[in-house]
Amino acid sequence: MAREFQERDRFVDAVFREELRRLNSHLPKQRRTLEDLLTDSSPVVPSISGHSIKMKKEELNDLSKSLPEEAPKEYGYPSCSSEGGT
Repeated sequence: MAREFQERDRFVDAVFREELRRLNSHLPKQRRTLEDLLTDSSPVVPSISGHSIKMKKEELNDLSKSLPEEAPKEYGYPSCSSEGGT
């Protein structure tokens, strides 16, 4: 009986791992500084799934203007949000 529970636990763990992988596939694989993104003519960050998260240059410029002067060099973007990439 204990062996049966172990088998079931491994199966459930595998299902959970796969579901979490699938749910997180849209998240950025890496983050770039805002300063770096602003120098790019078409700012893009790869997602975990391998797709590209494209960012609007105009929105990055607006964000840069609204943050403290040191923020573009110190903080990584994109930060995770419920809206995802555009």
